Amino acid sequence: MRDADFEIVNTNEHYFRFPLDAFVEKQKELGESRIVFWASVPHLWADQYGVEPHEEIFTKFSEAGIIIEAMAARPYNYTLFMDSNSLVGIHSMAYYQGLIDLAAEQAVSLVAIELWGALRDKDRGEQYRNCCRALKELCEYAGQKGISLAVGNVSYSHSAMMNTLPEIKGLLDEVNCENLLAVMDYGTAWQRRETVEKWIETLGHKLCLIYLSNARSSGGGYPLGQGCCAIKRDLEKLRKAGFSGVIALRMSQDFCQQAPASVDEENWDYLKGK
Repeated sequence: MRDADFEIVNTNEHYFRFPLDAFVEKQKELGESRIVFWASVPHLWADQYGVEPHEEIFTKFSEAGIIIEAMAARPYNYTLFMDSNSLVGIHSMAYYQGLIDLAAEQAVSLVAIELWGALRDKDRGEQYRNCCRALKELCEYAGQKGISLAVGNVSYSHSAMMNTLPEIKGLLDEVNCENLLAVMDYGTAWQRRETVEKWIETLGHKLCLIYLSNARSSGGGYPLGQGCCAIKRDLEKLRKAGFSGVIALRMSQDFCQQAPASVDEENWDYLKGK
């Protein structure tokens, strides 16, 4: 959906229990031509050993006139917080490099990585240094292919670090790579009482992507009309602040697995004011 000043697109994550065809057909029906592609099973198989034959997958998008704004890498059990010589460290780097290769092949210029996996019972300083080193290496690899990476805030249930705006700002400053950008998970930020204005004020042009869903005290990922957040008010604030990135509707699988197409309709009606 094209807003007056920015673009609101859909993601396929909440079609987790449906074939990719169901997602593509619904976007065609809604008249939506741009998405953030959640590059994960069952729609795409990718691991540390490579990516499945995928020509048919991306042909579906091109034939439907759908343009991929970014690829979102599913974390699985990969993490950038472990030592680079550990098996999980080696496999995690191989996995993310493979998705960067895929993005370059498909002329997608942005890969979003979620910083899951920081442990509560392991030295934070060591984990932080591991993450910075891994991101620098990945940024160098991606930069050679004309790709930018984006990282952002994640919930404490998924990681003991990178839950807040100050942590993300500090990480971007420490890594200090031109092609490392920021993602804001709106629901996670809301739970931390962080505002969209503060994210834009703090990160400026580095903020390139916002994952939008509604949230409650129990968590995020709710359809836009089903939580406690002032979505329309905050969209207006983004507009006034001049946000020019992509806003991607990212619903939790848990709330949408029975009828994801109905959730799409509900979200689009909400945005259109119906």
